[in-house]
Amino acid sequence: MDSSYVPFSFPEVYQGLASGGGIATATTAGLTLEFQVKDGFVGIIKSDIRKVVIPISELHSIDLKQGVFRNRLFIKVRSMTTLADVPGNESGHVELRVARRDKATAQTLVSLLMLGLSEKKLADLGRQGVTT
Repeated sequence: MDSSYVPFSFPEVYQGLASGGGIATATTAGLTLEFQVKDGFVGIIKSDIRKVVIPISELHSIDLKQGVFRNRLFIKVRSMTTLADVPGNESGHVELRVARRDKATAQTLVSLLMLGLSEKKLADLGRQGVTT
């Protein structure tokens, strides 16, 4: 499998004054977040669709926490500027909510990114002259 995608929503945008969501797409090369924010009152005012690309070299970790009512995807990056345009980002990490029906695709997305992170670490070790 070359890529995986999962729809998501933001837990709270602008202290509840807006809502937002989009699609997270993963490959072994990195993660792409495409999202839109709309006002929380009527939902008529919408932002442009934004796209944030997170290369695997910038990704520090990704984790899926499964709960009874919701699943949460936690993304942590190496640089705060990587997530500067993502609502709800805080100190280089962001939480995305994933619907229960999308749990399996979210697990696939995390697995694909973990594979990419592992391959990158192995490549870095190979460049340093460490053999496995």
